[in-house]
Amino acid sequence: MLYVAVSAGAAFSAASSSAAIPEAVAKRLVERAPVAFYGMPAVRQFKVSPLVSEEKRSKDRKVVVDLKTSPLVLHRFSADFKCVEVTYPVPKGTTFAKGWFLADDVLSIGKDEPAQATAESNMLLFSPEGKRRPTLVGCVPKGASYEDFGKRKAGREEMKLVLVGGKFRDVNGCSIGGRLAYAREQGPLDDESTYPDRVADLMSEEPYQPGMHWDNDTLPILVDNGNRGCAAFVTDFAKYVFGAGNFNEGERFDKAEEIRAGDVIALDGHFVAVLFREGDKLTVMDGNCNSAIRVTDKNYTVTKGEWCDGGKASGKKFLHGFHYLKSPPPRRKGKTYNKK
Repeated sequence: MLYVAVSAGAAFSAASSSAAIPEAVAKRLVERAPVAFYGMPAVRQFKVSPLVSEEKRSKDRKVVVDLKTSPLVLHRFSADFKCVEVTYPVPKGTTFAKGWFLADDVLSIGKDEPAQATAESNMLLFSPEGKRRPTLVGCVPKGASYEDFGKRKAGREEMKLVLVGGKFRDVNGCSIGGRLAYAREQGPLDDESTYPDRVADLMSEEPYQPGMHWDNDTLPILVDNGNRGCAAFVTDFAKYVFGAGNFNEGERFDKAEEIRAGDVIALDGHFVAVLFREGDKLTVMDGNCNSAIRVTDKNYTVTKGEWCDGGKASGKKFLHGFHYLKSPPPRRKGKTYNKK
């Protein structure tokens, strides 16, 4: 049942310049509510103010919400579908507030009713960032159903706008029943020759760039399985690059001499992803290294069949690893990876 606010001021003329969300579209959103989303303003204005109230639709100019950085949670629509009630982060604070916004200010999504569809491969979910490249925020696994609002221009890319239901972590202190986001199909890794490009794509995503914050409490972005810290990072690595549901879904091996590119390695107290192996030298990527993401070819080698750290037998003992590639891939010519 579509749940809307009903009040004497629902069609207040101050909002007459705001376009209404089509009832069929609003119904789909409310059926999934609370729905997490990032602002999609009609006029590309990414700093907006909430209304004083649903009845009194003048803006509270003392509060300015930055839609580029603030996730929102949709709860319901006004009776005329021109306003939407959302929970938003309080600017410069650590709490959340619930308030009404003009629909055009935060949620311009078109008039067409979404079509039901099923993901043929993993679908990466992104938040819109105006003209900037969208930011990766989640994943819809292969075989999951979603509602397709059609293609949208997202930065320099063309993506789908989708509404997905399922299990999500809380957003703004709200238990989430759905997510509205841009989406891009992430097909399987067809062969080893495409692996270097997939690694380059991973490292170009804002959350995974070397030096970005990733501490012991960081959870995976793409998989909701409770892993944290370095384990969370290699979980996302395996999901993004290979479509795996966890870091340990590859073929297990127990000898360091067998290490090759694409492997996830379990050390005593740490996990790393092996991007490349050249002779004995390993280029690895890991999270929770001084609370950040690191890419380095200076630390780890396989010397005389043994895992070594800085040329010495490592204090972080090699336990086992997981293969995802059947053979070593080529290095991507002309590509310089950020390393520390």
